[in-house]
Amino acid sequence: MQLRLLVALPTAVLLALSACGGSGDETPPIEEVDEDFVRYSASDVARYFKGLTGVDLEYDDYAAGAPRGTEELRLGLGSAGGSLPVSMRYGTFSIYVAKNEQALDALVRRAERRAVVGNVVLDAVAGGGDPQSRQAFQRTTRVLKTLGTPPEQVKLPPQDTPCGKAGIDPGGAGAEEGTCRFGQQTLTIANADGRLETPGKAISDVRVETGTTIVNDRFGGRQKFRAQGGFVAVTFRLENTGDEPIYARDPTLVVDGKRYSADPAKQTYLPVINPATIQPGAFETVAFLYDIPVPAVRRGRSEGVLEVGADERETSADFATALGRIRLPGKLPPPRGSIS
Repeated sequence: MQLRLLVALPTAVLLALSACGGSGDETPPIEEVDEDFVRYSASDVARYFKGLTGVDLEYDDYAAGAPRGTEELRLGLGSAGGSLPVSMRYGTFSIYVAKNEQALDALVRRAERRAVVGNVVLDAVAGGGDPQSRQAFQRTTRVLKTLGTPPEQVKLPPQDTPCGKAGIDPGGAGAEEGTCRFGQQTLTIANADGRLETPGKAISDVRVETGTTIVNDRFGGRQKFRAQGGFVAVTFRLENTGDEPIYARDPTLVVDGKRYSADPAKQTYLPVINPATIQPGAFETVAFLYDIPVPAVRRGRSEGVLEVGADERETSADFATALGRIRLPGKLPPPRGSIS
């Protein structure tokens, strides 16, 4: 989906306008600035948008195809705005800032899906039919309709409120549970003795063992495997709360900001065998094994969290627009002895 922001109305009230065609209308050849008409400049909008979202907008004074007397803002492809989670979160849009009333009229006539606040217009050029595109348009217009309000006074929904402002520590050291914006992803975090609920699945009953070796008798003889650093074995209950089968995807272990993936080869020697899929309404106990540096195991006693993707459609945490995290239970023991 592509969104465009147009600036032209002198009011601060957000108007949702319907499409009215007219893309073939001639744009009046006017470029002068009407100082009495202009309420927000392009730099005002870019600064405000970054203040509330943390995303840079790219500025173009001579936007191709735009009416004269307008400036265009869009997500910067060379910055965080060009990343997949950001473009999926806010949509691919253009924001137009009109310098006079004629320019605004031309912008409104040509826009297919749009929202106007003051002299700024957000135009959704394509898409919009799927839920994710609609959510992106709503999220961006929600930010823009507060234009002119000091950012510290703006109250956004939990999923758009920075974790720091919401008082939520996204790491394992905190105790506050809830939902907030973590970077450019929506984060829902729960404590280990609680229940992490994300679309289609829930995680609970988290248990952790640490050690330097794995001992296994399952394959007809005792086998012992030594860790390169220290093993962290995590088991939890994974419940399918949706309407479609889900996969037991490997969660990411995050310790002090560093991300560790499970070791699928070694975790086959754990006593728990993970199912290929979990049917709707069913639950399974699943297990994952991480071979990480010993200092990370020690740090994980206070900073460890498990992270999973939390989008409506199942995806990995690396490409998700929403994340779920559950903190590890209490202080982990030092990595000594065996896991069996």
